[in-house]
Amino acid sequence: MRFFQKFIYTVFLIMAVAGFSGEPYAQQAGGALRLDIITTCKNGAAVFRIRNEGLDWPKMAIFYLYRGDNKDVLSKRRLRLKTGQSATFKIKSADQISSSIDLFIKTSWLNRRIKPDAYTSCARTNR
Repeated sequence: MRFFQKFIYTVFLIMAVAGFSGEPYAQQAGGALRLDIITTCKNGAAVFRIRNEGLDWPKMAIFYLYRGDNKDVLSKRRLRLKTGQSATFKIKSADQISSSIDLFIKTSWLNRRIKPDAYTSCARTNR
């Protein structure tokens, strides 16, 4: 019975450290993305400021900026962010794009659904 109690405690401790998200422990140990993302439109340009609020990333990630309507890639960059490090992306003439501009960060160490991490729309509306 003592062994069983230790086993339950160990499983609970692993779940507490990894989180109760249902994702495998190995993925959690690799570091879930904890980001502070600010989007703005400034002088017709879309600006994305991404700050890593989590641990240092173990590998490079690919940052995609793409059109929300047809998924055309507007910009792509490979980066590896350390804790507290920021990256800023700017799409000029974003006010000419009628759809949203979406940001997705593809990582090799986490399996993530492909959906926007952030988006903005700078389109001018005719009223």
